[in-house]
Amino acid sequence: MVLYCHGTPGSGLEAQVFDLVARAEGVLVLAPDRPGMGGSSNLNTRPVVDWNQDATALLIEREVSRCAVIGYSGGAPYALALAASEPNLVENVGLLAPFTHQNSISKRIDLTTAPAHMSLQRFSYRLLVTPTLHRSASWAMRQLSRLSRSESGLIAALNADVNGQTYLQHLMQSHLHAMQDSTQRTVNDLTALHSPWGFVIDDLSQDIDVSVWVGSRDRVISVRGAQDLARQLRGNLHKLQGYGHTAIFSLAAPAALKELVS
Repeated sequence: MVLYCHGTPGSGLEAQVFDLVARAEGVLVLAPDRPGMGGSSNLNTRPVVDWNQDATALLIEREVSRCAVIGYSGGAPYALALAASEPNLVENVGLLAPFTHQNSISKRIDLTTAPAHMSLQRFSYRLLVTPTLHRSASWAMRQLSRLSRSESGLIAALNADVNGQTYLQHLMQSHLHAMQDSTQRTVNDLTALHSPWGFVIDDLSQDIDVSVWVGSRDRVISVRGAQDLARQLRGNLHKLQGYGHTAIFSLAAPAALKELVS
């Protein structure tokens, strides 16, 4: 069994990218929305470590005694929090483009302006981007290709098939689902990520295997921060040349899942 911790903004819908591999490997992937995201009840801003209460309750209900945990982007600290606090429960951890406290694009978004930023993002997805994709996905891909020549693999990543739709369409749906009730809840998640997480990374048991995947062209998280995290955790580092934040998930995540459960 694998517990998936989604990104920020994001939701459990992201886990559909694992579908084919999970079916082939006979693995169940649980992908809950964190509190306040998507269909999950809202809670006030709290430290990342408090997520353990929700995760362990879900795993106990499912009668899971051991599992792997995967965290993408802003979900990585939540995956680490569970592994650090519940070493007897977590067998191994996979981190995809992990958020760290080192410089990243989210650091440059001041938390005081984050509500406006997230509101604009939801507006653009709902009224501009998503309708365009439904009308002419091929046209949208051509426009993106002109704007993104610096990141090799981006168009392939956005055009990857996820249960019959492009990853770009799937990504927009996941973000809209995450912010369906309020963008403030996404801001709460960002605040928790930028604040002390409530646990010490060095407390992670050496018996837990950790693997980190990061793209050389990631402009969302700190590539150096991800590499430093892998060294700190004595983990396996997979640095994929030419991959950005999107490609590392849509193209590399299925292989990461297969490696963790094999």
